[in-house]
Amino acid sequence: MVHLQTEKTSDRGLGEFASPEDLVAELESHREALASSEARQRAIVENATDFAMVITDPNGIVTDWNPGAEQVIGWTSQEMIGQDANCFFTPEDRAIGRITVEMD
Repeated sequence: MVHLQTEKTSDRGLGEFASPEDLVAELESHREALASSEARQRAIVENATDFAMVITDPNGIVTDWNPGAEQVIGWTSQEMIGQDANCFFTPEDRAIGRITVEMD
């Protein structure tokens, strides 16, 4: 969530509202920062090959599966994206709720 500053606190004084142009510029700055952050995170996930990085949604559905997961666990991202993360836990781990611990 992005919070835009609609009220100026600069030398023009309190109570003066930001112009639409200022708001657009601030929003664009937030978009650029988010895109940069997402690109960094994507690079980390895609270049980590020595260990598995499995990303799930809040329901435990695999949304990203990095090359390290392919090497360590053995399934490709095409096989795993969209699957319930429980499928790659052992029956013993499923019985003790290991996925819940991992997702917390």
